[in-house]
Amino acid sequence: MVIGADPDGEVVFTRKPAGDGILVSTNNNLSNPENRYGRNPCKQYNTTIKMLSKITSEDDLSVDYLAAILDMVHEEGKGLNTHYSNIFDLNKGLVYLYY
Repeated sequence: MVIGADPDGEVVFTRKPAGDGILVSTNNNLSNPENRYGRNPCKQYNTTIKMLSKITSEDDLSVDYLAAILDMVHEEGKGLNTHYSNIFDLNKGLVYLYY
């Protein structure tokens, strides 16, 4: 689930569609697509979807692989930087935070 704000500023919960394996949130506001940074979808979104599509079994789904995706899509540069990224392991109740 992704928590965001709708056009009126109200809190909205975006859930993964039934049958769809993933829900990705990058520089897009899923509940208000007009409120976004850059193009929609952004290059980070496209890269993330491409890399996630390479996961074919549960053995491929590791924190290390997800961290590699975060490393590929973070921004570093003049005036535009990723402050942090995170991975949530809901089964174990763990949060991995990357600065």
